[in-house]
Amino acid sequence: MNTANQRQHERIHKLSSGQEEYGQLFDLSASGMCCLLQNRLSPGDLITVVVDTLRLSAEVVYTRIRQNGFRTGLHFLSTDATTRRKLNETVERFSRGVAIPCRIVTEERE
Repeated sequence: MNTANQRQHERIHKLSSGQEEYGQLFDLSASGMCCLLQNRLSPGDLITVVVDTLRLSAEVVYTRIRQNGFRTGLHFLSTDATTRRKLNETVERFSRGVAIPCRIVTEERE
């Protein structure tokens, strides 16, 4: 394994109100993910997460203040069987150290 090209944590690309933010992905599972973001999301916020090629709806479960940002827990909302299978494959790749591109898109409320 070539550790020179690997990061300790994968980057999260967050898009919100036309602004871009980067964070770090700490944990990814079939039911959700945990990441560190520079801006706070509130529990109950509904967002869209793009994990690899999958576009998933998620709810913010918790946000904890950390010295370098906000540790944020997300729970993926219901997915169909095909999406669950693809998500499980993505989680398996992530667990082996494969870089997984992610984006978080906050939904604009009217």
